[in-house]
Amino acid sequence: MGAILIFSKMGEVTTCDVIDWLDAFKVDFFRINEGELDKMPSSFQLTNEGQSATVESTKGKFKLEDIDTVWFRKTKPSKTPDTSTISDPDIAALIEAHTFNELEAYNLTFHQLLEKKWLNHPTRKEINKPFQLRMAQKVGFKIPATLVTNEKTILCNFKKNYSELIVKAIFRSRGFMIDEVFHAGFTTILTEETIHQLPDTFFPILVQQQIDKEYEIRTFYLDGECHSMAIFSQMDEQTVVDFRRYNRTKPNRTVPFSLPESITNQVKTFMDNMELNSGSLDFIRGKDGHYYFLEVNPTGQFGMVSKPCNYCLEKKVAEWLIQ
Repeated sequence: MGAILIFSKMGEVTTCDVIDWLDAFKVDFFRINEGELDKMPSSFQLTNEGQSATVESTKGKFKLEDIDTVWFRKTKPSKTPDTSTISDPDIAALIEAHTFNELEAYNLTFHQLLEKKWLNHPTRKEINKPFQLRMAQKVGFKIPATLVTNEKTILCNFKKNYSELIVKAIFRSRGFMIDEVFHAGFTTILTEETIHQLPDTFFPILVQQQIDKEYEIRTFYLDGECHSMAIFSQMDEQTVVDFRRYNRTKPNRTVPFSLPESITNQVKTFMDNMELNSGSLDFIRGKDGHYYFLEVNPTGQFGMVSKPCNYCLEKKVAEWLIQ
């Protein structure tokens, strides 16, 4: 067989765990971390006779025809040049925007030339939550009542229907560093006091009814198979709204979990409709007995499901890439 090509980022633990299995299976692979492709010696050529591409990676030079399978694991936007020496902020912003678009196009060119078998494709990596929720409804999932707005009046009217609201990112929460401190975006209760302090119009937000939950479920989906874990986050005040506010001292209890067959079938249909063959899905099991779809992250972490539940998902992913 040919080699496997992996797009990831430096230090991404799950990628390293899968690579350990590829090494154990003695399979050839190449890894390109974020920001590396435009720095590696690489070229893409299109002529009337055909196309070609070569990349000089840390493991040596390879061509398109050397690759059988591609795994798009993780990435962030390419870094733009330092514009701190440019005195005019408008010009600096224009230069940053231009170079960012050029680097994105450079990377996308290579992805599009790779007409191979993909585990996730970069064109499906960023999907906003409202679109996911609409697609989830179409396959029969229940969802929390959701509002996307920038109007205080509309928000206040929505709030009248629900005892508690939560607020989260419309797209996805992206962490960032300020003065060497990492700040993450979490799902948060939207209080009456906060709503009262809002102006008549504000930056757009996504709010949902807060579901009274029995537990949360994280499901890793791999080409038709669901591997799920129940998370008893409601037992801890720190994690009751968002389990990602991890209690390192007393972690949430997590156990292997089997979704009902009807939900599993809906997951398969949903993922097919989303054109995703892998991803991490989040659900809530409500105290009303219903399962509520929250979102899917095409490149979400699955080590957090694999290890506590002894699923050995890293091996399963390696075997999928090899098959």
